[in-house]
Amino acid sequence: MPILPVSQIQTLITPSASIPETISGGQWSSIVHLSISGCGLDDLFVLFTNIPELKYLRIENVSNNVTNVTINSIGNNKSLVNNMKTLHIDCLNSSIDYLFQLLERAPNLENLILFSFHDPSIIDASRRQILIVSSLRYLKNFKFKFHIANILQKSINEENLKEFQNQFWYNERRWYTEYFISNIFDVG
Repeated sequence: MPILPVSQIQTLITPSASIPETISGGQWSSIVHLSISGCGLDDLFVLFTNIPELKYLRIENVSNNVTNVTINSIGNNKSLVNNMKTLHIDCLNSSIDYLFQLLERAPNLENLILFSFHDPSIIDASRRQILIVSSLRYLKNFKFKFHIANILQKSINEENLKEFQNQFWYNERRWYTEYFISNIFDVG
């Protein structure tokens, strides 16, 4: 039975987070659909840089692996990921700002599904709107869910959430928001 060369693989699903370590060098450049269990923002930067044909990326967990090298690289490297249509992150345990800096390089992104559990800065409707208008003009679906720990909830109020219910979100994009505020306390 013939073995398919790595350079011809278009769809790859792997439970391992080791793919980004081997991705440079162009041997994976034919991948169009990629699903991995986890990576850091450093790895995501490598993926964006070395898989130019990538259209669909699903990651179960993006961790907070960001170095100063990556931060500088994100700012200095302006190469675009023009083919990316869908990015789905099941659990973002990292800075939303670094992720959105990377997304500025995916101008044709149509679908963004994002679940965040740690970064309250996701609740900044005006910053998200600026990014969408300036860099993600083709974004059709923006689904996000977040959970903010009780200790961080003090910095968030209902007005922050209502900013997602203005003319841009409702009328222009037809994206509707629903929020639920809950104070759950552990009794020990």
